[in-house]
Amino acid sequence: MMVHATTPYCSAIHRAASLIACMEVIRVEKPWVGARFSIGIWVGDSLSPLHREPACKELNSIRGNKNKEHRFILNRCPLCSTSLGPAEGGDKDERWPGYEISRSAVTRNEETVIFICPNVECLFSDERRPIPALVIDDDIFDEKPSLIVATIDKFAQVAFNENIRELLESMLMETVHSASESNHPG
Repeated sequence: MMVHATTPYCSAIHRAASLIACMEVIRVEKPWVGARFSIGIWVGDSLSPLHREPACKELNSIRGNKNKEHRFILNRCPLCSTSLGPAEGGDKDERWPGYEISRSAVTRNEETVIFICPNVECLFSDERRPIPALVIDDDIFDEKPSLIVATIDKFAQVAFNENIRELLESMLMETVHSASESNHPG
């Protein structure tokens, strides 16, 4: 099953991603210390890739392909609304602007798919500061995003999947830590 940009589900994801992108702009401009704000779009294998290696293979296979369906969910930058994904004409790399294969410390130097806005005026147009959205389960588990949009099926796996327990525990601990700091300033 593919998600199309016109579905209400996809529209809600884009609105949530826009909120997170704006929060990240504020964090960068202030400059606040701490991890970037990010959104994890955690919706299952039929809608997004589960693992990095198959995601990279999928991106490579759709580049230059006339079939415009894909499982990377985002089809525009959540900050400036520049289109991502299939573009008419050009060579195979030009046809899929915004989707890149990259390595980072967060991924333990493994290749993964990141989103980079094609608009050079956008804050998220650089590989060092990609669009703050994660759609691959492995990336969500490693980065532990600020906000997670998920299906109930994903959360139901908490009893069976250590990665999910660690993700939810880290989010809970961050919430408790933040609440504790706000109650005891200075």
